[in-house]
Amino acid sequence: MSLSHDFPPILSREHLPRRVLVLVAHPDDEIIGIGGLLAFHGRRGDEVQVLHATPGALGDPEGRFEDLPSLRLAEVTRALACLGIGAPRCLGFPDGGLSSQGEKLMETCRDRFREFAPDLLYTFHPGEFHSDHRALALAACEARDVLPEGCQVHLMGVNQVPTFASLYDYTDLLDAKKEALACFETQLSYLDFASKVMQRDQAATVNIELPDITHCEQVLCCQATDWPAIVVNTDRARTLAWGGSE
Repeated sequence: MSLSHDFPPILSREHLPRRVLVLVAHPDDEIIGIGGLLAFHGRRGDEVQVLHATPGALGDPEGRFEDLPSLRLAEVTRALACLGIGAPRCLGFPDGGLSSQGEKLMETCRDRFREFAPDLLYTFHPGEFHSDHRALALAACEARDVLPEGCQVHLMGVNQVPTFASLYDYTDLLDAKKEALACFETQLSYLDFASKVMQRDQAATVNIELPDITHCEQVLCCQATDWPAIVVNTDRARTLAWGGSE
């Protein structure tokens, strides 16, 4: 068997559509995954709507904060403002429980897709570790038929990056993403994910020889029409990869 190199391409941001829907599970997912790209959309003046499936109510396991959903909403609203993006909207599903919402979650995705009619959708790739992320990835894919013809889909990662993803350079917007990540005080009190996210984005450039490119975000690009081919049974794939039995 003969294999060829398959290094990820660096795509031009200038060709990205300007009517953008971002669908994630928790406040901060969008900044972690595509904060640099969102800064680009915000600076360009694009129409961007951010949807959170849940308010992130389980993000305080030790009970350090009162009224965590309100705090997280304030944090993410400030973070998005750093990127030039307006306040998000929450769909009101239970944090940690998206995998039990099945049909309702899919129908809600369909309703929001019809309502906003995006030309570009950012959401999760199906190989995420968090069950809420995988459940939302599947629900969004199942609702794909109501997306506008030609809608581009960019699948991102928070817990892990997609395999064979493409790269978007955001080195020029580095400070904006850092500022946005710093807004999540409640979550950063448990884990300094902000530093780790920046290190991950820097590591994405390991094979890039251009010295001016130091940080990239990774997304798996497809059209709504070929999205189903990418969705896999990640539970089965994990079992096989980790040496278990089906």
